[in-house]
Amino acid sequence: MRIYIANLGKYNEGELVGDWFTPPVDYDEMAERIGLNDRYEEYAIHDYELPFEIDEYPSIEEVNRLCSMVEDLPAAIQDELSDLLCF
Repeated sequence: MRIYIANLGKYNEGELVGDWFTPPVDYDEMAERIGLNDRYEEYAIHDYELPFEIDEYPSIEEVNRLCSMVEDLPAAIQDELSDLLCF
């Protein structure tokens, strides 16, 4: 499971600043790696490799929580989770 998190302010200015992260994502590390600060405070998830769908603006805590729930499932269910979620 991985997510690509981008600095939204930089993105809106036409510059791609972001990185891939493996949950659980540490917010402070993420903020440092993508350049969040007083001027650039917002981020967006622009891509992901997850067995479930998310939008661009969930909190890092929510993504971490969902990924933790998936990791707690038996391996056989994890492998088929995408198909199961269709039902």
